[in-house]
Amino acid sequence: KENFLEKLGKRAHQMYRDITSFITFIGHLFYAFFHTLLKPKDIRFKETIYHIHQSGFNAIIIIALTSFLVGMVISYQGSVQLAKFGADIFIVDTVALSITRELGPMITAIVIAGRSGSAYTAEIGAMKITEEIAAMRTMGFDPYTFLVLPRVIALMVALPLLIFFADIIGIFGGMVAAKMQLGISMNLFIERLYEILEVKH
Repeated sequence: KENFLEKLGKRAHQMYRDITSFITFIGHLFYAFFHTLLKPKDIRFKETIYHIHQSGFNAIIIIALTSFLVGMVISYQGSVQLAKFGADIFIVDTVALSITRELGPMITAIVIAGRSGSAYTAEIGAMKITEEIAAMRTMGFDPYTFLVLPRVIALMVALPLLIFFADIIGIFGGMVAAKMQLGISMNLFIERLYEILEVKH
């Protein structure tokens, strides 16, 4: 039976190996990225567009649904408390700032990590098991340039757009709940939104 120190040592060694692997991966990725910057013809545009469609466009529905419901919940919960103090209009501040600064990006990141991240892991893991990656190396192709970089560039393009979309849908959900719960009209909500939601948010 393993004692406490042995378990601790094994976990520490495993953590060290994981960190080393992660740093190595980041190093390979940056090398591939700078290599493609110097030789733009090596960028695989077709695969990048395919992954933008798979990771970005196909995730719109689930992100929209999640953001809309979160916006509604925040607005509903906030309105109950704010109505007690007669500060109904501040529900716009609560919804707009919390969605744009925190919850929109977080919801998008969680959905993409769970959906696209796991899909990438499964695809590349299957290629590793069937030794396709080893075959690519044997033929002189860099797996980071061919497999990793198109997916990373696709996420770099898709994520900001998805976050912006999640912000809009989340605020719309809050607007609907504010109309139902507090009777704040959509025109009034949008006017207040112009006042408090600056570009920096």
